[in-house]
Parts: sequence; structure tokens; C-alpha cells
Amino acid sequence: MIVLKRLTLPAILITILAIAACSKKDADVDIDENSDPDIDYFKGWSRSTEDPEGTKFVLPEGIELIEAIHFSTEKDEKCYLKDPWSEKASGNGELVTLCVSFYNKTNKPINLVIPRGLIFISRMKSVQNGILAERVSYEIPPNTVDYHQFNLQCMNGERLPSNHGSNWDIGPITNVEPALELFKFIETKDLYKDKLKGMFVQGAIHDIGNEGKISDYVWSELQKLPNK
Repeated sequence: MIVLKRLTLPAILITILAIAACSKKDADVDIDENSDPDIDYFKGWSRSTEDPEGTKFVLPEGIELIEAIHFSTEKDEKCYLKDPWSEKASGNGELVTLCVSFYNKTNKPINLVIPRGLIFISRMKSVQNGILAERVSYEIPPNTVDYHQFNLQCMNGERLPSNHGSNWDIGPITNVEPALELFKFIETKDLYKDKLKGMFVQGAIHDIGNEGKISDYVWSELQKLPNK
């Protein structure tokens, strides 16, 4: 399935299609890398079931994961935020929401920096990988476990959305050039003032996964984003 290919569709319909692609039910999921042999998908993107490639990410000394990375829902009071656009959450994605627990085991506060392009790899190949579109930085107090909600972009439109059936591992920082170009562009943009326009970041991720590049139409919409 190709997402966001019909460039004449209104912006709101484009956004709906992007969300729908990452919200498939079990009966709709059909992962088959041989279904379209003419497309060479980036590893871990779109229909690829291989692990994504990129630069290894290493947590700073003194910080470690406490719990397995899991789906953040209202049943998880430690992480869940009713408003995924809250300043207390990180990332503007709405389709892969994960709870990440970082423990500062030192006696000093540590400023944790998570780079844009960091990938979270689903342990189940039927469930989406997620990618962080914006750089995240926040302080974790000493001897404290910090539960943080990450709102990620979905990388695999034909997989199941994030759910309780899977856990995720911290993967590499993507080396996919169209994605790096996208993240560099939105670095100075406000993705939250106009939430509909901000959703075109997800559309761009779909384009990259499915076509290997961002469509002219989606680029034209991204360029309408206001500056910070």
C-alpha cells in the first residue's frame, strides 16, 4: 500500500490516510516483503522486517533502563498523559506512544539528551517501530526513576499500532538521508501551533518508508509550518 501518493487530495484527507495506515486492525495486517519486489525498502521501514540501520545510541554513564519499554496507556499512571501534545511528553507523534523508564543511579542530576532520529524497535515484527522526530533533553534528578512518554512517528504503516502485545528496544539513530533532511528542516519549526500541519511529519515518514523520499505535496505542506 502506498500512502500519501495522491497529491490532489485535500490536506485533511491526506492526514487521515496517514493515521489510518498506522491504525490497522489484526485482520488488515499482511506483512510480505516479496509482495512488491520492485521496491527496496529501507531496513526496518515500511514492509521491511529487518532491524533498522544507523548509528549506535549509548545512554550516558549513570543512566539505565529499569523496565522494558512498553505501550503507554491510561492504565499506566506512571507514564500516561491524556494529552499526547503535553509539554510533559516528548515528540509530536500520536501513533506510537511508549513509556520509557530511565534511572539515574548517581548522586547528581543528569541532563539526558535523546537525539532526533532515534529508533525504537518493536520485538514483534507485526507491531510498528517508532522514530523520534525531535531532539529531546530533560533532567533526571539523582537516585530517581523517571517515567517518560515518548510520542513517536510510526515507520511501518502495514503493521499493528503500538499495543500491550509487544515491548520495544532502543535502536540506532537513523542514517536514512531523507529522514535526516526532514528532521533538520523541522528543527526550527513549531509542530504544535497548528496540529494538523504538524501531522504532516508523519506523512513524510510514510513517504520515506514507502517511496524512499518525501513527496512534493507533503514538502509543500511542511514548508507552511510556522517557525518556533
